[in-house]
Amino acid sequence: MTAGLLDTDVLIAYREADDDAAACVERVRAEGKPQISQASVLALLAWCREQHDQTVVDEFLKPVVVHSVTALVSRKAVALMRGLTPPSRLTPVDVLVAATALILKLPLYSLDPERYAAVPGLTALSAH
Repeated sequence: MTAGLLDTDVLIAYREADDDAAACVERVRAEGKPQISQASVLALLAWCREQHDQTVVDEFLKPVVVHSVTALVSRKAVALMRGLTPPSRLTPVDVLVAATALILKLPLYSLDPERYAAVPGLTALSAH
């Protein structure tokens, strides 16, 4: 498994103890530090309903490389959103994650890589 960015769907499924997502995260950890977008961190934190949930997310994030949503990433995400034909299957968080992967020239590991088919230049790979 080559270095790449983990999609938010992988992280949320991992938190929900999905076997495919857990296997993907473990494969990435075996190769080095997992990489995620700051937008994914916010999505994970928004999912937390109790302090314990936030503690679990904080522990998960300790060995993870978190890439910031910079002005460059934001501009790329806006350009991507404008280029998508409505209705898009991608959420704003998905587009920020895709923009991060494109800027960093990393593939994106997703549970549903076909969802990203409309994003030009993005290599979306199956996390399965």
